[in-house]
Amino acid sequence: AKVMLLSLGMMATMGLITFVMVLVLKGKQQDLAQSNMGSYAQGLGAAVATQFKQRYGDIQTFASNSTLLLMDKTSIEEVLDKYVELYKIYDAIAFYDSEGDIVGASTKTSDGKPLPFPAELKKNQLSAKWFADAKALKYSDDKDKYLMGTYVEDFQIDPLATAVYGEPRYGNSFTKAVTNNEGRVIGVLTARANFRYIEAEFQNYYQTIKNSGIEAVELTMLNSKGQVMIDYDPFYNNKNVDVVRKNDVILSLNLAEKGVESAQQVVAGKSGSGTAEHARKKVTQFAGYASLKGFAGFLSALNWGVLVSAEE
Repeated sequence: AKVMLLSLGMMATMGLITFVMVLVLKGKQQDLAQSNMGSYAQGLGAAVATQFKQRYGDIQTFASNSTLLLMDKTSIEEVLDKYVELYKIYDAIAFYDSEGDIVGASTKTSDGKPLPFPAELKKNQLSAKWFADAKALKYSDDKDKYLMGTYVEDFQIDPLATAVYGEPRYGNSFTKAVTNNEGRVIGVLTARANFRYIEAEFQNYYQTIKNSGIEAVELTMLNSKGQVMIDYDPFYNNKNVDVVRKNDVILSLNLAEKGVESAQQVVAGKSGSGTAEHARKKVTQFAGYASLKGFAGFLSALNWGVLVSAEE
């Protein structure tokens, strides 16, 4: 009996030690998984910031084209159509004089088709905030990040692009005043960027994560309020890699208000990783999150954020 008790005691001790070791290893694996999600969020944030900086600079390049100084409708339309064709991400580019009247605008879509309702671009824009602020040189500057000279509208259902296409167009705009050789403002140039320029980064980055062995991963972008701007979950959507824009989600679902901790952290301007319960799936996820306000090339005032998450 003593030998049996001694053997059982040794087995129980070894079992307890093994159990403790498993718990420790599990904790380390959880920490590693969370850390990986945090790293993925940082990588996605950097890719988005790079794209944003390029768009911030695009309009300055467009506005410096000397053709605009001619105030010739035909010449300007040819130039702006070429920009739309080359860049592929702009729904429309339009040039207005200092009184808000149209001088010239793009006439085609990025795939070369005529704009559905081009007359919408011809309406006077004098009362539009983006026009008034750009004309007054009140730009969306962030001197610490060397972003100066462009007026930026936040992500929205763009009213101008939506009117031109006759359907909801998601995106944000970049606008700049055009000055003559004497430095006098003669007009305002605006480029209405379709949000596919950011969505393409989500598609590319998802493929990178998938290639690392994690296919069931969800990528989300939030605005400064916590509202969803991009909801990209190919695995959940029958492995469809296209970006699906759901009207009841985009700018309608607020994850911060739903109590999702990672979303609340992003809204607070923080970056990191942790666990969170999915607001709709009701499952626990490892989540990495990153506020873009700290990234080079991105306007701090916008405070967009990205989430990268996978089921625990």
